[in-house]
Amino acid sequence: MTQQAASQPLLPALVAGAVTGLVVVILSLSFAVLIFSGELSGHVGTAIGMVLFTAVVVGGLAALFSSYPGTIAFPQDKISPILALMASLIVADMPAGTDPELLFATVASALMMATALTGLLLFGLGYYRLGGFIRFIPYPVIGGFLAGTGWLLVKGAIKVMTGHAPTLMTVGHLFAAGEAVKWIPGLLFALVLLVGMRRWKHVATLPVLLTGGIAVFHLAALALGQSTAMLEAGGLLLGHLPQAGWRPDAALRVLEADWAIIAEQAGSVATILLISAIGVLLNSSGIEVAANQDMDLNRELKIAGMANLASGAGGGIIGFHTLGLSSLVLKMG
Repeated sequence: MTQQAASQPLLPALVAGAVTGLVVVILSLSFAVLIFSGELSGHVGTAIGMVLFTAVVVGGLAALFSSYPGTIAFPQDKISPILALMASLIVADMPAGTDPELLFATVASALMMATALTGLLLFGLGYYRLGGFIRFIPYPVIGGFLAGTGWLLVKGAIKVMTGHAPTLMTVGHLFAAGEAVKWIPGLLFALVLLVGMRRWKHVATLPVLLTGGIAVFHLAALALGQSTAMLEAGGLLLGHLPQAGWRPDAALRVLEADWAIIAEQAGSVATILLISAIGVLLNSSGIEVAANQDMDLNRELKIAGMANLASGAGGGIIGFHTLGLSSLVLKMG
């Protein structure tokens, strides 16, 4: 009887952990493709390794040392579109015909630098007990930040699906027959996700809908006589990724980077630092309310800071506490 009672909390925890891991892997893949698109797409395999490394580092440290043991942390959807924008600006500033390896080293080094600086800022805020400054952030600023990052995510999604980011000059091109077929299914699936996530507030809803969407896509392609090779040629699948991934010597890329180009992104890095600090505090406060348990915001800042320092040193990107997954896991018990 005692063993049965002791095993009851274990099953929900295992299910929540498995589902959360699946969601984190899927989102990490999405962030890697978003940031390393266009001319950087040849390095998506390495980018996936970088983002997954971040998920392991920040997720592990948050789980071990957070004030609330159920805290989930991983690469951030609020930061990824800004990292993608910074990457695209670096690519645009590099001379035409730049060696792809130099291009990748410069972008990867910029991401590592931004991550390490974010770690230093977060740890410093926590060390000097400045977590309470969130009280002085006005709601219009927070709302504008959320709206801006949402728009960057939309632009990034369209770029991933069509191969180019929409502008006022090219928006009409999206409605051409050959282009519409690339993004309209994505729009419809986004609506399915929106309705489904509101209708079924369960941690398994997102992975189930994603799995179902993948299955429906391939069944529809099969019914239309589209082979995998044809889908890859049409830009509807990633295709064969190069044999790459995270490497323990990732930090050595900084020796190959064009730091003059990176220095021009000081404004983007400053924005990333501010948004990361606000994000950690807002998400930690939200987890505190959802769990009905006091959290030491300064401790959370230091944990997030150390996690990002480790991520940056290992070639990863920015990651910290997430309210959505933490709340869903909490509801599963």
